Amino acid sequence: MQHIKAFITAEVILLRDPSDDNVIPVVEELRRRLPVVNANHGEVGGQNDNETGEEDSPFEFRALEVFLEAICSFHAARTTELETDAYPALDELTSKISSRNLDRVRKLKSAMTRLTARVQKGNMMVRDELERLLDDDDDDMADLYLSPKLSSASPVSGSGAGYLRNNNLYY
Repeated sequence: MQHIKAFITAEVILLRDPSDDNVIPVVEELRRRLPVVNANHGEVGGQNDNETGEEDSPFEFRALEVFLEAICSFHAARTTELETDAYPALDELTSKISSRNLDRVRKLKSAMTRLTARVQKGNMMVRDELERLLDDDDDDMADLYLSPKLSSASPVSGSGAGYLRNNNLYY
């Protein structure tokens, strides 16, 4: 979605570019809200929001929630930036009509139109997908709940499940 490209599994999140300036706050929020398991020692780090009941939600749903909140926050911040720029530009245009002022307002209007289109497209995609899942049988919705599948899956080796990186399987 938007600037965040990720795969969410039952226990791992793979981000396309975690060092991107727009993604770094999302990574920090993921670290804050999702427990991190140290594979060598089995230790759990990070913090959960206990008062909101997040610890009861599956890992993949909590991760998805962080991503959706990040996208909403990104759009809200971008809207605020455009509003902050637009009001002075409109005030200047009402006091003095010039081609420079008209061009500045036109550019801001174009940016607002693009942002509105992006938000509407994202909302429509999320809404359509959720409606499709809710309209279909319960099996589709159950397929999103990955955690039980992880606990019932047989491990690849005695050391636990592995992961694939650069076509090599690691444990």
